[in-house]
Amino acid sequence: MWSKSMFGSGARRGGSTGDDGCGSAAAAAKPPRPIDQTLIHEMAKRYLERYEANAHRVENFLAQKIARGLRAGWYAEVDPDALSAMIATTVSTAQRIGLIDDKGYAGRRAASLSRRGKSASRIALDLRSRGVDADLTQSAIAETETTDAERARLLARRKRIGPWRSVARAENRDKDIARLCRAGFSPGLAKSVIDAPLPDSDGEGAPPLSE
Repeated sequence: MWSKSMFGSGARRGGSTGDDGCGSAAAAAKPPRPIDQTLIHEMAKRYLERYEANAHRVENFLAQKIARGLRAGWYAEVDPDALSAMIATTVSTAQRIGLIDDKGYAGRRAASLSRRGKSASRIALDLRSRGVDADLTQSAIAETETTDAERARLLARRKRIGPWRSVARAENRDKDIARLCRAGFSPGLAKSVIDAPLPDSDGEGAPPLSE
């Protein structure tokens, strides 16, 4: 049975970089290894020692890793339905003991992207591409407690555009607005952020671009 003790004291990230379960070049000469629950547990264990992931990403990793091993002749052929069942069992076990937490994963990912000035639409696209369902995606974005206006200002500040430009602000206005639009912010919001005065918390303050 899988348990947290299998993971030792190492964190998910920065764990062992040893054999990942697919063997080495020398193993190609050995008889193919049967695919069983233990093998799949080992693969998931090593992956989760190195990366934080949700159920969808772990399932994809396991399926792709085994497919590569089958093509290379490292593993004996296995019934696809039996393989799917073993992967599902491993993922379910990891969820039950807290090694996979889809809600926590989505929340931390959304918060990280929000702090980087990503728009809500870009955060949603990122989470959905990682297999997070629509309801959990919206919940994770809401829990950041950050508006798109705040995210747009964060991005403008990080990129030193709009009010944070030290020179040639007017000449770069259209370019700066386009940059925020490409990041997923609406044209109206992009214009309001780029044309706004520099917030007092960022210095002496500057007049709006229109003045």
